[in-house]
Amino acid sequence: MPHTVTSPGGHCPTVSAWIIRADLGPEPRLLVHLHKRYGILVQPGGHVEPDEHAWKACLREMREEAGYEPDQLAVLQPFLMPEQPASNVLTPTPLLQNCHLVDPDRGTRHWDTVFAIVTDGPPRHSPAEGESEDLRWMTVAELAADPTATPDGPVIARHAIDALSTWHRVPVVTFPGG
Repeated sequence: MPHTVTSPGGHCPTVSAWIIRADLGPEPRLLVHLHKRYGILVQPGGHVEPDEHAWKACLREMREEAGYEPDQLAVLQPFLMPEQPASNVLTPTPLLQNCHLVDPDRGTRHWDTVFAIVTDGPPRHSPAEGESEDLRWMTVAELAADPTATPDGPVIARHAIDALSTWHRVPVVTFPGG
């Protein structure tokens, strides 16, 4: 999807998720892909469409870019969620938000809502047509050593790994849209 905010200095809403697997070796690994346009390693994610909230966009991006279905995933949460009230939609608490420059000439930034997600197996599907097929499961150290990683990628990835031991695993299907 193209940028939803094109004015100079604008902030485009995006969403991403660090998908973690602890079953691939002694250290947890995170899923990254080589971005087709920018040639950098990033976590799966993309633009929030005008008819979506961040969580709905996150689920769509996990299907499109990583091939995961909601029933294969758990989202890390700092506390256990109460029951869903009938009049509201409670979505997961993000790991963090990250604002980063994507077009220096226009001053356009992405305002990224970042989730931490856990899975115990491979994706059910391949990435959607047109998405990067260069998917890699990397440790934080491997990501930090890779010259194609973004400077803040390993820092945020470490935060996601730290949440793995202190936050609760909540099935994605617990939340609306999952």
